[in-house]
Amino acid sequence: MEQQTHRPGVFKQPNKRHKSDGNSARSEKVGGRQAPKAATKKKHKQQLDKKQRRNQMAVQRKAKREEVLNQKRSRGHDDTPPFLVGIIPLCRSIDSTDILNALKQCPDVNVMEGDRVCHVNSVRLKQRFAFLKPAADDIGAVLDAAKVADCLLFGLSIQESLGHYADHVLSCLFAQGLPSVIFCVQGLKSLPNKKQSETKKEITKHLEKRFPDIKVHSLDDEKDALLLLRAIGCQKLAKMQMREYRPHLLANEMTFEPSANDSTVGTLKVTGYLCGQTLNVDQAVHIPGFGDFQLLQIDSPYDPHRLSSRSKEISEVKVLEQANLETRTPLQPLLPVDPLSQEQTWPTEEELMEAEEERIQKKEKKMIRKQRVQKGISEYQAVWMEESIEYGPKESSSSSDDDDDDEDMEGGYDDPMKAVSESSSGDEKDAEDVDDGEKQTDTMSVAASEYDQKVHFAADEDEMKRFKEARLDQMFPDEIEIPSNEPAKVLLQDYRGLASFRTSPWLHADEDCPVEYERIAIVPNFNSVRKALLKSLKKSDDHKECHPGRYLTLHIDKVPSDIMNEYNHQHPLVIFGLLKGEHYLTVVNMILQRFGDCEDVIESDEPMIFHVGYRRFSASPVYSQHTNGDKHKMERFFWKDNPVVATVYAPIIFPPASVLMFKQLRNGKEKLVATGRVLSVDPNRIIIERAVLSGHPFKINKKSAVVRYMFFNRDDILWFKPVELRTKSGRRGSILEPLGTRGHMKCSFNGSLDASDVVLMNLYKRVFPKLTYNARVPLPCASASYTETVDSDMEIFD
Repeated sequence: MEQQTHRPGVFKQPNKRHKSDGNSARSEKVGGRQAPKAATKKKHKQQLDKKQRRNQMAVQRKAKREEVLNQKRSRGHDDTPPFLVGIIPLCRSIDSTDILNALKQCPDVNVMEGDRVCHVNSVRLKQRFAFLKPAADDIGAVLDAAKVADCLLFGLSIQESLGHYADHVLSCLFAQGLPSVIFCVQGLKSLPNKKQSETKKEITKHLEKRFPDIKVHSLDDEKDALLLLRAIGCQKLAKMQMREYRPHLLANEMTFEPSANDSTVGTLKVTGYLCGQTLNVDQAVHIPGFGDFQLLQIDSPYDPHRLSSRSKEISEVKVLEQANLETRTPLQPLLPVDPLSQEQTWPTEEELMEAEEERIQKKEKKMIRKQRVQKGISEYQAVWMEESIEYGPKESSSSSDDDDDDEDMEGGYDDPMKAVSESSSGDEKDAEDVDDGEKQTDTMSVAASEYDQKVHFAADEDEMKRFKEARLDQMFPDEIEIPSNEPAKVLLQDYRGLASFRTSPWLHADEDCPVEYERIAIVPNFNSVRKALLKSLKKSDDHKECHPGRYLTLHIDKVPSDIMNEYNHQHPLVIFGLLKGEHYLTVVNMILQRFGDCEDVIESDEPMIFHVGYRRFSASPVYSQHTNGDKHKMERFFWKDNPVVATVYAPIIFPPASVLMFKQLRNGKEKLVATGRVLSVDPNRIIIERAVLSGHPFKINKKSAVVRYMFFNRDDILWFKPVELRTKSGRRGSILEPLGTRGHMKCSFNGSLDASDVVLMNLYKRVFPKLTYNARVPLPCASASYTETVDSDMEIFD
């Protein structure tokens, strides 16, 4: 009997299909047996047990501790530079000299006074310190001291709370970059014991916003001074990348030798301790406010501030390096002009003179037109009213009637002698009144003249004009008016239309570049160049003779002679070594934000003073929006709410670098108006200026309308016909045809218009910054904080 196989019925349960690796029977039918895949080694993270994790954490903790100790050992010893401490009082009643005198009373110290720096060597702590006293009312001196100081010692008062001055100084230091800080207060122990802790808590409470977990040290006796020196020598030093990658030096001594050929320049000899990186004699150096210079020679004199006193002092000066005039860094910020480069042309002197004369003539015509226009008529109206209005001499006719009022003496007075006496007394009173009135007018005229001499009315009128322009730009952004007697296609010949500012490409971006773009340095792939350069600094072992910590004398060539007058003992002289290529001029983009409650009107192309990293220079920036697109709209004014990007011609600087922008007031002071950082070094960043033409619907028929007041002749309408129109209500349209010869045009839109709607046309043009870079920036007389907005004009009310 044959065995019957089982046949599944309709109720058979279908099992889940097996997921094969490709070696199933089906795969054999389709393509045959497939070869097994090669086994790959997967790197699995090794699981550590508890003991191994503890050992790993101990090794990491030990490495960090060694790094901190090595950083501390890099200061304060014989072979290392001393702890450079900048003393900055945060209250008007505190004097930095009193703080330094209290530190000198510390036991077992050797004090060596200098013109610029005071050196204090502690025998008990086996460390040496150098104290710097920048002028408290000069924010430039405070910022220069913070650029090179290892620690800032802030002085506080028990009688005066931290006010606007302290807030202004701390804000500037935070914006630039703050090194390690320590706070001290004098006179704390003169208070009762119960009040000492309360006063200390109040001072700490004011500082908690900026410095959490800060400790305030008392400085009243020798014990407090010793504890304060120990805290300075044992604290962790903050890292500032701007100075870690560059050699820098603070001038302890400086002498000037005028040149034999030219008395205005000479050789500046600066002696101090080298910090940061090694220095090469062929390397260019920078002096803030004066520019870049070349070195002639580097000497190594004897260090007079050593901890261990030698039996025989070495008085000889050792010459370490001398510059090679052929291989040292040239100081040419702009590349030479290439007359064969593409279609580049350089204007001749005659062409420049003709252009200047034409500009002066246009300016004179504009001034004459303004003088002839009556009061209350705008400049736009004056253009088309000039021919119709007749400006002639006004006929002035004055008619005066001589009325002789004779009094009847017969009925007025009984006694004629009495009448004569009363009339004479009345004349005397009238004379006295006249004399008093003349005296009052004389005193008022004297006071008014004194007032007029103190107040700058011309500057007030300029400020009022700028304020009105800013308000108009805020109410009607980028709108312009075209005179009726000038063709728009000539005035706006550099502008073009875009279908979409965000998505439309800007074609032929290099064709309108100015002549300066052929001479500046353009670094392709700037970030890669920066990383490679900073990486090479760590591996460089050349020039070990000029290593950090050595006491050196730099011979700087061709320095202006007025440097000795500006950099006095209250303003530190700081010298920075430049990295490769940092002396070339390029286009630098900086992102800025308005500072504090500054309400000043800031316009594009207005001269400003910049503190960018270790540099200080003046330039006229062009502001633009900070967006992610390939085009960036220019801002005519720097508004307070939104950050902007300031574009200037400046030397190459490798970020990170902080930016502080100051505005120079009429009284010579500098006011901080914005802070930020360097965004990029890119001349190819496209900045677009927008011009908006406005017109008004004259006749409306559903989706079509007749628009007027945008153009004033037929040719302009035909020239700008391809440009798209838009309205303030969101409609979009185009120009169909001109109507007549007076500027009326027929337009069609994608929706119906209202009678109150406004038709707009957007035109765009690429703009570039002006070459106004000036490395020579004189030191200000003093600095104004953001609360000191009252200038010298208001001193008359004191």
